[in-house]
Parts: sequence; structure tokens; C-alpha cells
Amino acid sequence: TDSVRVPYAALDSIFADSTCKTWDNGSCKTKQPNPYKPKGRGIITGANHYDVGLPGSGMLVWHVNEWFLETFLKAGVVNAYLGDTLKSQYKGLELVEADGIPSIGKQFKDPLGQPAFDYGTPQDMLPNIFRRRTNPPKDTSWRPTPETLSVIGSYGFANTNSWNDGRTHIKLEGLLPAQPLVARAIGGFTGDSVFTFRDSALTLRVWWPNDSSVARPAGSLWPARTAPSGLPQAVNVLQAANGSGPYVVSVSDTGLLQTYAVDGKLALATRDTVRDAGRYDSVEALLPSGNTRPQNAAPVNSFANPDGAPVGACVAKDSIFVVLTSRSLRFIRPNPDSLNGTARSGGQVTTIPVRGMVGPMAWGGKVFVVDSSRVFRGFNLNGTPDDSVSLPAGSYHAMAGLLFGATKDSQIVITGTGGTALLVNVSMRYGYVDMHPVWGDTVRSKEHFSVSVSDFDRDGEDDVLLLGSLGDALLMHARLDKQGQAFLGFPQRFLRSVELLDTAQKVYTTEDRSPPALADLNGDGHPDILFSGSNRVYAIDWHGAWLPGWPFLPQPHQSVRFFSYPGDTRYPETVIGASPVVVSLHQSPTVLLGTPDGLIYAINSSGKKLGYSSFTSDQQNGTGVLMTDRSDWPLSVGGLSADSLRSPYIHLTLAQVDSSRSGDLELLAQTASGSLNVWTLRGSLAKAGQNWLTSGGDARRSFRLEAAILSAPAAAGATSTIQEFHLFPSPVRHGVATVHLKIGAAATKARVQVFSLSGHPVKEESFSGLTEGLQPFNHVLDLSHLGPDVYTALCEVWFPDGTKSSKWERFGVVK
Repeated sequence: TDSVRVPYAALDSIFADSTCKTWDNGSCKTKQPNPYKPKGRGIITGANHYDVGLPGSGMLVWHVNEWFLETFLKAGVVNAYLGDTLKSQYKGLELVEADGIPSIGKQFKDPLGQPAFDYGTPQDMLPNIFRRRTNPPKDTSWRPTPETLSVIGSYGFANTNSWNDGRTHIKLEGLLPAQPLVARAIGGFTGDSVFTFRDSALTLRVWWPNDSSVARPAGSLWPARTAPSGLPQAVNVLQAANGSGPYVVSVSDTGLLQTYAVDGKLALATRDTVRDAGRYDSVEALLPSGNTRPQNAAPVNSFANPDGAPVGACVAKDSIFVVLTSRSLRFIRPNPDSLNGTARSGGQVTTIPVRGMVGPMAWGGKVFVVDSSRVFRGFNLNGTPDDSVSLPAGSYHAMAGLLFGATKDSQIVITGTGGTALLVNVSMRYGYVDMHPVWGDTVRSKEHFSVSVSDFDRDGEDDVLLLGSLGDALLMHARLDKQGQAFLGFPQRFLRSVELLDTAQKVYTTEDRSPPALADLNGDGHPDILFSGSNRVYAIDWHGAWLPGWPFLPQPHQSVRFFSYPGDTRYPETVIGASPVVVSLHQSPTVLLGTPDGLIYAINSSGKKLGYSSFTSDQQNGTGVLMTDRSDWPLSVGGLSADSLRSPYIHLTLAQVDSSRSGDLELLAQTASGSLNVWTLRGSLAKAGQNWLTSGGDARRSFRLEAAILSAPAAAGATSTIQEFHLFPSPVRHGVATVHLKIGAAATKARVQVFSLSGHPVKEESFSGLTEGLQPFNHVLDLSHLGPDVYTALCEVWFPDGTKSSKWERFGVVK
């Protein structure tokens, strides 16, 4: 906790007779006459104290809406004016009324029934004491004990949250003076009796996050202001060779390798300052007075001078930091003697001239990259080259580690344009094999692909997942006898892109290039697949079927970014643009997601926002009106951007940073706008199948989940029956219905027939190759020719043992 003594400025203290000159143990030792007190002229000087015309005395808390100010302050605008339709996101500066009732500027009835306007009441100040009537206005008796309002936290209508209700977990407490001078106020509209404090100094105690969800150690300097960084692998945690550390390294968009100690202090001396032209405090802001706001720059350090824009980064053996840029590949070994905040360089740096395209990835005791000449290259951990192989013509996007065959040879899968997949053997000799992925329909040529690896079907052999930025997905076998063959239920196309129309009437397509996360969310022993789409997060199983409760919608009724300039083709408001991370939180699998609206969501295995709350009933004392939703999530991380030229994405990493807290992991959030925040995540643990802790799965960026550590899949208890069947949505809208079908065993064929109320068949569709369990949601019925009415659907399934199962379902169609 930190205590902040709130000083008086000239304007604040014009009503005080004297001001404190020196303090001793929290009390005023000597006083001096107030130089700002006006001469005794005017009718108000006839009163017994000078603030009789004010509603009360105390501290006012203001909410600063940074994203609005950074966009409009340079034009001299602090708040937009929209009358009563004005929402908080359009206010740059807003008073937090301590009682939680936003009444300033509103018209009321006073106790006599006369109209009155609220220009501020004593209950808007912190702290205050009030006595309520028992049943106003009929009953004039008072409740037996007064109440004290001294706290603004995260759970009340008056709160410290961000404007879009992201929890900061910061609590502001107005400490009551030991011997207060209490004055009864006159500005209340509720008929209550309110008392405020007229002491010349009030103390505000700031409680930093420290509850059942998140914590921040005393003395921590997080969040740190950094150079802007939109790289998914921007945040890395590494040790020195002697085990000291850890250190947090943030890779900026310009190639700075900014290094911090665990408490947020700069581990190297400042070598430069950076100004982000998008931020309101780093541009020349013209104010109505004609004055300009002074420029403000962030101090930055770096292991070495920048050497091109970064392509990727990884950590090998915990202490070797590898960075690939547009001009070089760097191997960095930190020197703990230099990382004390005074040196300009932090250790040994080995630079190799490589124009990077893909990588780096630490795999099999080496580091691998693909350069701009389409050459796949391997390097030993000391930076010496190992071997290389030229790849076919084309553009390459991503790579992942794979253990091949019974001997578990180290190999690497590389993907690129058109959803290609090349398998490179790096344990024996460098050579590649085209896996010839069976996509079926041709994928789109401009689609950007990621690749991930795990043993999805638990047959002892690694499989390969290709996920495109426009939504195409293919899960395929890597084993020799089935190489390139698609799993049943694949390929599929998910909603990862939409077509938008810009101000020039030009149609363009959005895309989400973030790679997926792999985890066992439902506990069936098979890896599940999580990835972001357009305003949603998908979780599917290895058959391609959605997990129950998914997809998760961060903002169900509007775009996830909230704000985007018309024609913003680089960072459209429908794209989340960040990979989920998965961890065990309070013994349950939890998905964490950073979104472009400046929030971090926590989602349970059922696709619901985490409802866990640290609020307890005894904390209600001293707070105002409480919110209905008292959950600890989402977290507010900031980074919201209204600049179409700056990435709004937030990338997360989980790691053990604070060694003083055993067991718990730290959550690190890097915003592309230039901030790095760190919290201790209470109750967090990297369990088997719940340990996808960063983009790429681990610090090596292997994009591989070891399935052997998962629980054994349940033995198949095949039953030749239909377990679940219905069409959704119901009622059917827009003439399209999706088949939800779950069966007890693999089947050869299924048929769905739709009948009108008269029994006349109006639609029939069949499909084959059904797997046991829930089927993928790629069986869609075109019912656009049907009018609004009630219909009946019959599903029939034929099984290999000759049995047939059927199920009826009634549904509606609306236009």
C-alpha cells in the first residue's frame, strides 16, 4: 500500500485560514498564514466559515479516459457533448461521484417537492459520514448509526475501473483524520444528513492489487512505459547463465531489446527516449487557453543497437535469447554483472547477417529460421551455422516442431502460401518432404497460415494443424501411411474474416493472423484447439466440433475494438489479433485473452466469463452502491488505440517472474501502444494440458503440445445410437440451419429430412464418414425456400453393424 498526501494548490486553499508549513508524524507542526486567502469582501464573508457556499469539503476523484484524450486533446477537446446520451467513452475527464450515483447535472425533486438541480453533493466527496432517514419522506426518524463512505474500489458504481468496466483492482481509501474537524453539509438532495471533513490535510491511501485473483508486490514499478511493440513474441523471460534473474525483455517494433528487472526497474541504463506520435502526451496539444502541453518521452534501454524490424524471438535453454530481424539473427547471453541499471549493454551479443522471414524457433538443441531467400537454416546455440536447405518458390509464414515416427526424430513443419506443408528432417540430414495437404477446395491465395503440432488422435504419432488468417483450417496426419490426409471433419472454414466497405466504396477483407492455442479443456485426453475469430474465440475438438458453450464473444453486441476510423484496412475493429493462453486457475482450466478494447478476459472451459470474485461482505463497509457483477474479470490493461496507423493488439505471456511467491505465475501483458504490465496471478499453475503459456506454447516458440502428458483417453464404449440432434438457430433465421449431431459410434452415413406440417418433404440432405461423438458444425441446410412456419426434422444414421438410429426434432422458421 502507498499513502499519498494530497497537497493544496492555490485554487484549492483560498478558503483556508492557514496552511501547514512542516509535518511531524502525520500532524502539522507549524502553520503559516495562507497567502492565497482573499480579502474579506462580499456577502459570503459574513458567515462563520468561508466554504458555506460549497456542498462540503473533501477529496474529489477524477476518471481520466486516456484513449479519448490521446485522440482529441490535440484539437483542444476534453469531453464530447452529446447531452444525456453522453457515455463515459466519450468523456476525457469525468468526476467519480463517491456515492456511486451519477447525479451531477440532473434535475431532482427536493424534500419539499420543488425542482432542484444537482451541482454536486457532499456525498460525492471522499471521505464523508452520513445518516439516513428510515423511510423518507414520510418517516422523519433517523437510522440508529451513521455510515462512513471512505473507499472507492473495483466493485461499486463509483469505481476505479476503466471506462469499459475493466477491473484495475486498485482501491482508494480516504483515511479519516485522528481528530477530525467535521462540518455538516447543506447540499444533499436525499434528505440525509451528511458530514464532511474540513481538515487542512487529508490522506489518500492507494491499495495496489492484492486479492484472490491478482497481486502486485510492494515496491513494484509495473506497468512500465515501453517503445511500441506489436510483435506476438514481444515479451520474453530469461535467466542469466549463473541462474540469476529472471529478466523481462520487451522487443519493440524498431528492434529495441528493452530489459527490466522483476520489479519493473530498468535493468540497463537509459540509452534513448522514444515518442509515440499517437499518444496525447507526446504530441503538441493545443489547449483553448493557447498554451501547449509539453512533450513527454519514454526512457528506453536495449541490449544492443537496433538492427532492423523484428520478425520473431525465442528463448533457448532459459538463458539464450534469440531475435530474428529483417537484417540479422542475434544470440544474446545476459551478463548479471551488467544488469544493474547502470550499464548500457547487458551481455554478449552474437550477430549473424540473415534477412529473416520465419522464426526463430529453438528445437532439438538448435535454432532454426527461414530467410528471405527461402533458405531453411539451422544454427548451434553458440551462433555457428549447422546446415541449410533451399525451399521451393513461394512465401513462408510459420514453423512448428514435430517428433516423427517410432524413433521420434526431430523434424520441423513449415507452412506458407496456399496452405502448403513441408516436413524438414533436422536430426539426420537437412531435406524436405512435401506433405501434400488434402485441402479439397482451393484455399485463398492471399491467406496467411500458422502451423501447430500435437498428437490429436492419441495414436502415438504427431499430427499437424494448419490455420489460415481467413478462417480455413485443416487437421491432418503426419505419419507415413496417412501423410497429408485430413481428419474427419476437416477442412473447415471458420469466421475469421469479414468483408467491409470503406469510404471510397471499396470492398476489402479482414484477416486474423494470430496462431491458435492447444490445450485439453474438456478433460477427454485429446488436445483441443482455441483461436480467435471475428469478434469471437473458438474452441473445437479434434473432430472439428465446437466445445459446449463456445465460441466466446467478448462483446456480444458490438465490435470488439469499439472504435475504428472509416476505411481502417490495417487494424479493423472486428479482429482480435492475439493468441489465447491457457493455464490452470484455482484448479480449473482457464483461457486468458487480450482484446483490442484494452481488456484481458478470463474464460472457463465452458466458454463463460470467469465469475470468481474477491469481494466479501465485510468489505461493503465504507463503499457506496455496489455493482451487480462483482467478478474479478476482465482486467484493465489499457492500450486502447484510436489511431488507424498503430496496432491495437495485446499479447499475453505467463511465466514465473516473482520468485518470492512460490507456485503462482505472473501474467505479462504487452500493448502495441507502448506499455508492459505485470500481475501475479493468484492460484495459477501450469498443469499438463493447461500450460499453453505464450504465443507458440512455450519460450522456444515450438508451437507443439506434448500429448503424452495428458490423461489417457477414455476407452471407447461404442453404442450405435443418436445421442443428440437438433437444428440451430431455432427459430431459423436468414434461411440457414446448422446440424447439431452427436452419435455413440462411428457411422457410415446420415440423412436429414425436413417435413412441413402436412407431412410433405421439403428438404433432404445426406453426408457420410461420421466419427464417434459430436460432429463438426459444417453440415449446413439451405432452407431459404421455406416460408415462416413450424417444421419437423428427421435424422437417420446408419452404423457399420447394420443398425439404424433415428431422431425427430421440431423447429421454426422466421423471416
